[in-house]
Amino acid sequence: MHPRAYPRWVIDSTNATDPAGEPAVQWRACAGVRAFVRKTGKAGMGITLEVRSRTDCPATITRAAVVIPDHARRLHAEATVPVIPELRGRSLRYLWMPVHFDADELWNRGARVATLELELAIDGVAQPAITWPLVTLWSGPFL
Repeated sequence: MHPRAYPRWVIDSTNATDPAGEPAVQWRACAGVRAFVRKTGKAGMGITLEVRSRTDCPATITRAAVVIPDHARRLHAEATVPVIPELRGRSLRYLWMPVHFDADELWNRGARVATLELELAIDGVAQPAITWPLVTLWSGPFL
């Protein structure tokens, strides 16, 4: 008997600049964000967002989605956008963000890469989008 191995989505940290090999914090004005895929399955994925600030920072997430290139079209799986609590001074918050999509169907169609896109507004002003590449890891049916 061998334990089953299932495909899972992860942030591609091939070009990570963090010493621990994690994706680096991406800064927009006074707010920085880093994402970690914590849970994946047939119904989508769960992402933890690490949100930090350097000073008092009225930040909001205006949109978040996983964009999956699927042959001739791009599928957008919109995330359930969390509310960022007040960021005062040097703050650090962890937020849970579920993204629902039919991962089983996409796997069967051959989708193995995607992009996580996050749009922030700082004090009501839209910032350039933050993106992270996503890849599927799978070593076969058995470890």
